[in-house]
Amino acid sequence: MTTAPSARTAGTATEDTAPAARQQLRTPVAAWAVIGTLFLTAEAVVMSRWAITGARWFPSGAYGLSPAGKLTVGAFQALSIAGVLFSIAWPLWLCKQRRSLTIEAMLLVGYLSAFWLMPVVNYSGQVASYSKYLIATTDWGPFLPGWHGPNPDTHPVPLFVGWFALAEAASGGPVTAGRPRWRSPGWRAVSAPR
Repeated sequence: MTTAPSARTAGTATEDTAPAARQQLRTPVAAWAVIGTLFLTAEAVVMSRWAITGARWFPSGAYGLSPAGKLTVGAFQALSIAGVLFSIAWPLWLCKQRRSLTIEAMLLVGYLSAFWLMPVVNYSGQVASYSKYLIATTDWGPFLPGWHGPNPDTHPVPLFVGWFALAEAASGGPVTAGRPRWRSPGWRAVSAPR
C-alpha cells in the first residue's frame, strides 16, 4: 500500500531546492562562468566588427627578403602550420579514444577563446611586428576599445605563427599523460573529470 505524500512534505522538497539553486549562483564556478561569458561576448563584438568592415588578407610579397630569409620564414611558417594541424588533431583523437573531454582539448578550447587577444601586445603603440611575408590578415586591434596601436594596413597578423606555442604545449601532452604510468602503473592518465 502506498500513500501519497502530504502537502507539507511535498512543499519542503521544492522549498529546499530553491535556496540550493540560489546558493550555486554564488560559487566561484558561477563567477568564472560570468567572467568567461563577458570575454566571449567582447570577442564576438570585436571579431564581428572586424569581419564586417576591415577584414582582408594582407598583401603578399617578398618585401626585400633575401633567399635565405625567405627560406627561414617559409620553414617557420611550415612548422607553424604543422603545429596547427597537430594541435587540433591530437586533442580530437584523444577525446575520441577516451570518450571524454581531455586536458589537451580544454587547452585548445581555451586558446581558441583567447586567440582574439593577439593584437593586445600592440595596444598602446608598436611593440611587436611580424614579417609581411607570412600568411596574414589585417589587424583587428583597432576594433578594441581605446586602441592606440599601429595602423592595420601596415601591420599584419599572421594566422599560423601564434599557434606555435599551442602546438608546443599540446606536444607535451603525451609525455605528461604517460609519465604517471611510468612511475606508478595504478595512476590514471591526466584527463578531465568524467
